[in-house]
Amino acid sequence: MANFKTHLYAASGIGGLAAIACMKAGAVSYPETPLLLALGTLGGLLPDIDSEHSVPVRIGFNLLALALAFLVMFQFAGKYTVLELAAIWLAVFLAVRYGVLEVFNACTRHRGIFHSVLAAVFFALCTVDLSAHLFDRPNALAWLHGAFIGMGYLVHLVLDEMYSVDLLNRRLKLSFGSALKPASFKNWRATLLMALAVVMVYSAAPSPEGFRARTWSKLEAHYAGQKPWLIPDAGHWFDNLGGTLKRWLGLGGGA
Repeated sequence: MANFKTHLYAASGIGGLAAIACMKAGAVSYPETPLLLALGTLGGLLPDIDSEHSVPVRIGFNLLALALAFLVMFQFAGKYTVLELAAIWLAVFLAVRYGVLEVFNACTRHRGIFHSVLAAVFFALCTVDLSAHLFDRPNALAWLHGAFIGMGYLVHLVLDEMYSVDLLNRRLKLSFGSALKPASFKNWRATLLMALAVVMVYSAAPSPEGFRARTWSKLEAHYAGQKPWLIPDAGHWFDNLGGTLKRWLGLGGGA
């Protein structure tokens, strides 16, 4: 399978291109574009959360432990002293960072249910819910956030599947078919639980109509039939860039 750097570079590269395309079409503003890149990159790292020694697992559980520790501590802020609050914070952090992580590792298997399209849908919908309900983003933008997480997730799965093919020796490795799959057919219990989770997070998500009516319509209107939009015509790379730079630097002539 592809290593961490390969997943990071591929997800950030494809996520960056997609973010620029959305910005160019007016689907997002300039300040929101870096967030789309970050979400696409994060999605490209998420499938390895079921690997005990993966970087995303350590980072993810550290962030989760920090967030929950502060949330629990804040509930008692008006009742206890500073040292008591610090003890509560530390207890919650250690419980999540080590206790919950150990349980998670014991209940998951690498390249299991998290290496599936079903899991990609789950994390995409979770992102939609968090963006819409926790961060109060508009429905169209929340669904775009989810789309970037799902896109990055699928990039990871495709890369792992590509690394399962030995082109030089013209053979398939034993890992072929274990990365890019609809669901985990070897573990029906995990698949059913994930399917149930997908239904639950989808029921909590806002209507996707805003995404289709606003974001997708802008992308379609901007790129449908427009040529060239990806690669400029021959001989026209960075056309009139010199003149633009001169105007920015105040070197141009005129009144």
